[in-house]
Amino acid sequence: MNQLKKRWLSGVMAVVLLLVNLLSPVTGYADESMRFNGNNIWQDGSEILFDQERHYLFRWMDTSGQTAFCIDPGNHMGFDVRVMGGHYKITDDEVPYIASEEDFKLLSLICDWYDKNGAKFATNGQYAAAQGAVWAVIAGEWDQVESYMTKINRHVKGTGSAWTSLKDWIENAYQGAKGLPEWCSFNQDDAPAQTMTLEDGVYTIHLDFSEKPEIAEVRWKLPDGWMQSISGKTLTLSYNGASMPTVLIEGDVPTSLKKIKKNSQSLTIYKPERTRDQAMIGAGLDTENYIYINIGGVTIPDRPMLDEPEPLKAGN
Repeated sequence: MNQLKKRWLSGVMAVVLLLVNLLSPVTGYADESMRFNGNNIWQDGSEILFDQERHYLFRWMDTSGQTAFCIDPGNHMGFDVRVMGGHYKITDDEVPYIASEEDFKLLSLICDWYDKNGAKFATNGQYAAAQGAVWAVIAGEWDQVESYMTKINRHVKGTGSAWTSLKDWIENAYQGAKGLPEWCSFNQDDAPAQTMTLEDGVYTIHLDFSEKPEIAEVRWKLPDGWMQSISGKTLTLSYNGASMPTVLIEGDVPTSLKKIKKNSQSLTIYKPERTRDQAMIGAGLDTENYIYINIGGVTIPDRPMLDEPEPLKAGN
């Protein structure tokens, strides 16, 4: 807790809120005023969380329905906050309230997961899971996040299952979507050239995705004259044209395959308008949304030669 307290502004017990939206990263403060109201979703008694007794968990929302998360688990500031703020990028030298780049990334991932689950339409359990994760990051106690989720789950129904989903989302993001089939890439410049086969006037390629079944969910943007089909764990692309195709095919990545872009995260930091209010943060996350297949060659299968007839003998 001492480490956490050192991060707060002098004279202000800052409670940081994370807004679930994607905002354009503009460094520095902007003339932007926000007001958030809280609704207590905690039920049935109290728990000791972060060395303090807790009997409330507020679900924060502004007048437009935008959601927010409270960072300080030990400070109850009433039912509304008013703040002014602007935007920061992960590459900025100093970001208020955020202790490290690793914390920055985690907070962005938490907000992105919540946004993918419907934001203001998400369940209370999904909100509570994201809230508990935010508290653990800022308190520097991520290694204890499982125990906090267990306690919160006793008071907000659905927190446990939501935490399982959030944890998987974070782990997959940190893996950088490893296991992407070798025939495609997040970077169009690095997509390895694939060779099609020409038979009977049709160019065809068969691409195996047995180790990454999520590929079946990709929506490929095929050029005119192309077709695709899936059989089992094989994607087949075909093209019926007059010349050898050389083309870069783009696919929309499903959520489960998205990869976090390096140094692309942004946060919107808000400071209190009133002395009893707290700082707030609006998080944005930039992800790799496309994967690419580079078609760059063709092979023509060898055809077996028919045996030539023996020459006729003289006199026959």
